[in-house]
Amino acid sequence: ALRVRTHPGVLQISASNKIRNATEVQVSWSGRLVESYELSKTPTVVESNLQAAKRLINALGAADVETPSHFLWQGKPFALVRDFLAGFQVFDSLRSAAPANLLRFIEIKYSRNELDSWNIGVITKSSGKEYPINDSLSVNLIRRQQTEDSKGQEYYYIRKSHIISPNDEFIDLTPEEREESMNATRRLWDASGKEGEPKYPSGEWVRNEIRKRQRRPLLLIYLLDPDGAEMPAGSEPFVGFAISFPGSDSDDAVSYAIHEQLLLAFNQDDYFDEGGYDEDES
Repeated sequence: ALRVRTHPGVLQISASNKIRNATEVQVSWSGRLVESYELSKTPTVVESNLQAAKRLINALGAADVETPSHFLWQGKPFALVRDFLAGFQVFDSLRSAAPANLLRFIEIKYSRNELDSWNIGVITKSSGKEYPINDSLSVNLIRRQQTEDSKGQEYYYIRKSHIISPNDEFIDLTPEEREESMNATRRLWDASGKEGEPKYPSGEWVRNEIRKRQRRPLLLIYLLDPDGAEMPAGSEPFVGFAISFPGSDSDDAVSYAIHEQLLLAFNQDDYFDEGGYDEDES
């Protein structure tokens, strides 16, 4: 479902039935995890997004951190992120949710001296189908299965609506920040009466405490195995992304009108359940 941005004189809801059933909500991406999980299968779009990702990675230079699960660059300028998002295309039905709208939010924050320095990660894994980005960097493609109802369609809807594995969001934390986050998450679990022990930190806590304190957004890039979308042999990898935004005290909410039936689904808990991508799945 799509949210419709409300802004008098720029974009209005014209259909009376939509006005009758619409409820206005205030939305901010500060302190949120944003993920791309519905991608176009159109070959030209797949290729365009792949080239946008390659341009970004090639512009980053040598990685600051390299592990079997990721490459990480720290303190990179917003201009590189802007160019990537500006070149990223989505499925036709998602134009109102396109990265261009997300980019407008980021540019507002940037004009206020926020989100100007980015950590950027490229996710890989220790084995699998290798794909060379350039002469010095190759990744093993990440496998994400499409949903049953997207089979044979023009879009690739990733199962569970998550492109990330839970720990991906924390690849740029220092050991001390990781320990602080786990201790805070244990306290949250105890306070909510959850049983057992958390496997990874609360993303919401990290975004609204550590990322807010450090003013540190994280962009994650995924190159996805086309077999997960049941594409023909020889197809290029899909590219998806996720952004972990730091919390903010500034008033940066944007007004949206959504159908009243979607209110319950509009603001969901982003903490992964036991069925999340704890491991790379096939």
